[in-house]
Amino acid sequence: MKLMLAVLYLLFVSVCRWPQTPAGPKTEQAAALLEAVNINHGIGHHTDTTLWVRLKSDGSVEWETHVDAGRHSKHSAVIAPSTLADIKQRLDSINLSAIEQQSGPFATYVDTFDELKIYVVSKTDHKMVTLANPWGSTNLRKLGREKIMSQDVKKLFCTVDLIRNRVANDSLDSACANDSLLIE
Repeated sequence: MKLMLAVLYLLFVSVCRWPQTPAGPKTEQAAALLEAVNINHGIGHHTDTTLWVRLKSDGSVEWETHVDAGRHSKHSAVIAPSTLADIKQRLDSINLSAIEQQSGPFATYVDTFDELKIYVVSKTDHKMVTLANPWGSTNLRKLGREKIMSQDVKKLFCTVDLIRNRVANDSLDSACANDSLLIE
């Protein structure tokens, strides 16, 4: 009898402690429309990975800035709905199937190598693209191995660069200086 009471007590206690679902509506996280991660490779197998920019479907933007060896500071902002609509329209206009999965290098760097990994979602497609040494592609010395950005690659790269420029006040790459996308 005591054993049965002990089992019933344990069953009662376990049922009372059963996890309860929180009250209220479930919140859905906004999907990423564009995410770019910069991987910088340096001397001595040094690698530093930075979230360059993440744009979500609700207009929120996240990015990181380099603090020191391996440490980054996280930042966020929200862009205007009209700007988000312009960016979506621009992403939809890019022929993602025409972009190779790996492109570049577009410039020659000394002692370093950058990979800008971009995940992009358009109305009809999504793709992961890696651009090798995309920054400074119009200013740096040429060694003859560099490639020229196609119109679709340049439009994708400049979209990333323009968003980062506006939210983080970073300098705009020379390849994007005359780009028509205006971000508030």
